[in-house]
Amino acid sequence: MSTWLSPLRQRSSGGSVPSPEGEGGRQFNVWRNAARLFARTEFVMMLDVDFAVCTDWRGAVRDALRAAALPIRRPLTRSRLPGGVNSVEIMNMLREGAGLVCPCSIEHYQSAYEPYVITSKRVSWCDERFAGYGGNKAACLFEMYISGVSFYVLSDHFLIHQSHKYEEEARREERKSNRKLYSDFKEEVCLRYLYRYYREGVLHTDRAANAREECKKIKNIAKTVSQVTFIYPVSYNPGN
Repeated sequence: MSTWLSPLRQRSSGGSVPSPEGEGGRQFNVWRNAARLFARTEFVMMLDVDFAVCTDWRGAVRDALRAAALPIRRPLTRSRLPGGVNSVEIMNMLREGAGLVCPCSIEHYQSAYEPYVITSKRVSWCDERFAGYGGNKAACLFEMYISGVSFYVLSDHFLIHQSHKYEEEARREERKSNRKLYSDFKEEVCLRYLYRYYREGVLHTDRAANAREECKKIKNIAKTVSQVTFIYPVSYNPGN
């Protein structure tokens, strides 16, 4: 599987295959796309093999039409949580049952957000340029979000992570490389989707709301995003 290329990967890499040796050879997004391609159900769960499903989440999402994010029961830090909520506050909320309504809408998305999600097979594919650890799943979810997907937390459902050893030195190098790739990827995705929305005449509709709000946070393209949304406040009509 580590040397298998999807058609999307072949187009983006010219058919070349990164070395499968060591940590850097693990093409996580290629594997995610391959699994989704051959899935026989309309909805799929993007789940790593070292996580255990602990609840009957299928019943909770049977009628869902949009992506749902699952909270993870493992040590939490502020950087892993949306909106700057820390682990102590989360555990207090869990004990008290305060504000936990299933499903909970994610109101403050962060581009480093990496929940495990249940999605339709019809959402955007994961970008296959990422190799090894760092940014690969965040990139999947970022493009989904920019494409107009909304995320919801199933607060009554959770996963448990099985701890295991990692090749820390390899992970550090991979994260360093993927950090730059992810930064460039976010700019690329924003410009691509904003242009698409403009061409389709939906730039100022709810469908493009995620892109308008999230893309203006990216420093290198913030000015361009502001100009695009200001200069083209009306629908684009290719017939005019």
